Amino acid sequence: MFFSIIAFVYCIIDNFNPLANILLKWSTLSGGDIFQSIVIMLQIVLKAVMNVQGIILLAAFLVAVSICIAIIFSGYFGMVNNALEGRPKEKGEFTSGIKRFFFRIFLMSFVFLFLAVVFVVFILVASVPAMVITNAALSGSQELLITAIAIDFITISVVFLGFMFFRTYMSFWYPAAMTYGAKAFIMGKRTADRYFWGLVSRFIAFDIIFILFQLIIMGISGTIAALIIKWIFYTAFFSVLITYVFAAFKILSVKNTRPLKEEPA
Repeated sequence: MFFSIIAFVYCIIDNFNPLANILLKWSTLSGGDIFQSIVIMLQIVLKAVMNVQGIILLAAFLVAVSICIAIIFSGYFGMVNNALEGRPKEKGEFTSGIKRFFFRIFLMSFVFLFLAVVFVVFILVASVPAMVITNAALSGSQELLITAIAIDFITISVVFLGFMFFRTYMSFWYPAAMTYGAKAFIMGKRTADRYFWGLVSRFIAFDIIFILFQLIIMGISGTIAALIIKWIFYTAFFSVLITYVFAAFKILSVKNTRPLKEEPA
C-alpha cells in the first residue's frame, strides 16, 4: 500500500508529462539523427555543469533529491528489513525507520546519485566514437561496417558490465546499511562479488519484464486505462524488486564464508 502511493503519484505526473516523449523530442535537435542528438545533449549537459554555478546547482539538486529519497525510503526499507528478519510488526514502524536510517540513507543516496551522474556522463563520452562510426556506416560508408560492428560490440559489452556492476553494488549497499554500520558497502560489495552472475541473470529477467510491459502499454499510452494499468504494474513490480534485493542480500550474505562482524544498526 505504501509503494502504491508512490507509484500513483508517479503515474499521474507521467500521464501529463511522459518521460518517454520528452526523451524522444531530443531526436529533433539535429534533424532526427539520434546519434547527433545524443552528442548535442552531452555537450549541453557538460557545458551546464562544467562551471562553479553549474556544480553548485547540481549539488543542491542532488541534496534535495537525496532528502526526498531518505524521507520516503528510510522508513520503507526499515519495514521491509524488519519483515524479512521475522520481527513482529510494531506501531509506528515507518516513523521509527526514518528516525534510525534517515541520515544514513541520505548520505548513501547523495553518493549514489553523484556516482550515477558521473557514470552516465562517462558512458556517454566513451560511447561517442562508437556512435560516430556507426552513424557513418549507416550513412553509406560501407567500408566502416566491420569496424562499426566490432567497436559497437566492445562498447556495448563495456557499458553492460559497467552498468551491472554499478547497479548490483549500489542495490546491495542499501540492505547492508540496515544491519551493518561503516562496513555496509564492503559487505554489500563482497556479497555481490561472490554471486555477481547469478544476480545479473535475475536483474536481466526483471529488465525484460519491465521492457515488455512498456512495449505492450505503449499502444494505449495517455489514457485512463493506461494510467490504472501502469499504477498496478509499477506497484507490484517495484515492491517485488525491492523486496527481492533485500531478501537476496540476506540469504547470500549468510552463505558468505567470510562475513563481517555485525554492528548495531
